[in-house]
Amino acid sequence: MDLIGSLVSQLGVDRGNAEGAVGSIFNLIKEQAPAPQAQEMLAKIPEASGWMQTATSALAGGGGGGLLGGLGSALGGGGGGLGGLAGALGGAGGPVGLLTGALGRFGIGGDKLGIIVPLVVQFLQARLGANAGNLLASVPF
Repeated sequence: MDLIGSLVSQLGVDRGNAEGAVGSIFNLIKEQAPAPQAQEMLAKIPEASGWMQTATSALAGGGGGGLLGGLGSALGGGGGGLGGLAGALGGAGGPVGLLTGALGRFGIGGDKLGIIVPLVVQFLQARLGANAGNLLASVPF
């Protein structure tokens, strides 16, 4: 399955924006899932690291911190991670709200989560098999 190609054709965005959107989702998964499952995901989907870096760079202007820290930095929050982001958002947000905001940075409206998330889940199931369920069990989408 060509995840990026599917998103380009279904959403009408360029490859860079599709990669950033998928990278934002993978960053969220990595931050929410237990470390062993996240590491397995990265080992079995090596291209995910590049997508995640695309997302992080776009959200943080080249800084680190994943989706939560990157979006917090992009919004003017100090520090990385959820603490900086929560401060930037005044304590509001939540992972799905953060993801919606991140997608907006790639020209994709939050209303498209209903297209993107199922494609990502299908991709994960194809690449990880039964372990995809374990990975996604702690991710709030």
